[in-house]
Amino acid sequence: MTSPNSTRNVFSECDHVEAEVLRRYAQGAEHVEASLCCPTDRYASQHLTLLPKEIVEKDYGCGDPSRYVSPGESAVDLGCGVGKICYILAQKVGERGVSRAWISTTPC
Repeated sequence: MTSPNSTRNVFSECDHVEAEVLRRYAQGAEHVEASLCCPTDRYASQHLTLLPKEIVEKDYGCGDPSRYVSPGESAVDLGCGVGKICYILAQKVGERGVSRAWISTTPC
């Protein structure tokens, strides 16, 4: 059984981590920070032309899973951020496919 103090320490650490993540991503929302995550520049250009410039510039995604998706399939982007991958997935799966984005704002 955990003591009340150890439970309090876990919540305190969780609050600290959440605050730091919010601070870093808030900075990235204000101006582009290439080192914020590990974005890729290997997106097919035809998929980017339909996206707003701000989404293309301020995407802090970690890789490009869109190469694994085909027309007519269903795809879910977990932790979608600004939604760049979801927009690309929607283009790739087409009218017969499904593209969904999910982001959690629930604290840990």
